[in-house]
Amino acid sequence: QGWLSGVGTESIHWIDSNWISSMRSMLSPKALALLSVLLVGVARGEERVPCDRSSESCPLGPEGPEVEVLGGNTSISTEVGDPKKLGLLFLFAGLMLLWIATSIKWAIDGSLPARLARWGLLPEAFAAISVPAVVTLLRLKREPTPVLMLRAAVDKRNAQQLGEALRVYGKKAELQALELPYNPEMGEEGLQQIVKGLCDAELALEELDLSYNPQLGVASLRATKPLWTSLTILKLVDCGLEKEALTELASEASKLKINSLDLSGNCLTGAGESLAEVMEAPVLEDFAVAHCALSLDDLGHIAEELPYTSLRSLQLAGNNLMAVGVQVLSDHLPQCRITSLGLERNALKAQDLQCLGQAWAKRPFPRMSLAGNDMSDEELKTFIKTLRSMT
Repeated sequence: QGWLSGVGTESIHWIDSNWISSMRSMLSPKALALLSVLLVGVARGEERVPCDRSSESCPLGPEGPEVEVLGGNTSISTEVGDPKKLGLLFLFAGLMLLWIATSIKWAIDGSLPARLARWGLLPEAFAAISVPAVVTLLRLKREPTPVLMLRAAVDKRNAQQLGEALRVYGKKAELQALELPYNPEMGEEGLQQIVKGLCDAELALEELDLSYNPQLGVASLRATKPLWTSLTILKLVDCGLEKEALTELASEASKLKINSLDLSGNCLTGAGESLAEVMEAPVLEDFAVAHCALSLDDLGHIAEELPYTSLRSLQLAGNNLMAVGVQVLSDHLPQCRITSLGLERNALKAQDLQCLGQAWAKRPFPRMSLAGNDMSDEELKTFIKTLRSMT
């Protein structure tokens, strides 16, 4: 057996020499010296542990333990630092534990991303990953937050929390655009809570995006009606809208301030008259009804209304217009203000474009998209050259 003797009133500790020998075989001399310090546990002074060992020396620095072998015995000498240093060490350890515990709490309540963004450790755009994070961001920020986007984060449980945050902090944030695409768990009641928060804050919201929420259906229009008079951009792509849903929007067309309206991806077969009425909105310039399964009759209503609207852009992609549809549209193009026309994926052939070229020659406009139709690249290039030759 080895022995340890302390200076002063330290007790004598017994350590089995076989255990020491096994530890020496597994650990380096420096690691063995550090382990010895932990076992001795002295607060001050010096102690020695003699044991059988071949001659070697392991100094660990002027202030740390030292291992010496003299005459076949290994002597481990330990010197403990200043109590002030130990106090600083314990203080640092305590602060680290407090930081870890607080971080865990913030991670659980969902506010950690917002706090990291405020400290400059995370881009603000990446911090808006949940409703709690957005609420915290709005509460902590003093600078404006003109745009908020929450994707796949809003549901019927936290929609009220978001609405309350918009009511309390929306004015301070100077919110102008709210984007809520891809939120399949958000129902009509949740959307109403959000709209109520915006209205209570007296926010003049300019842009609202509810795209890709087919579960909403008519609620995407019914719940947002209080915002129609302030919105300039409304995106309702693939919101489950049908013909009947547009009736109320059409009846309010003359009061709308909407400049850009996107109804693409909704099945609007038979809604031609309502769409024509919506097009009468005084400042509407960008109108998209792509992939809406429009009939020839629907297209006729839209085409006949074109000369009486302020539209600059009309997107009709994916409506299977074919030759007869293009002919109906071409009859009214020279009298309207359209500068951008989207006719992608409409089963058009090269010979179907003759009437379109004639209409363009009467009133040229800068942008026409024909991608995805039944014509080769060479045929499309030939049509473009023909148009240029007419100018």
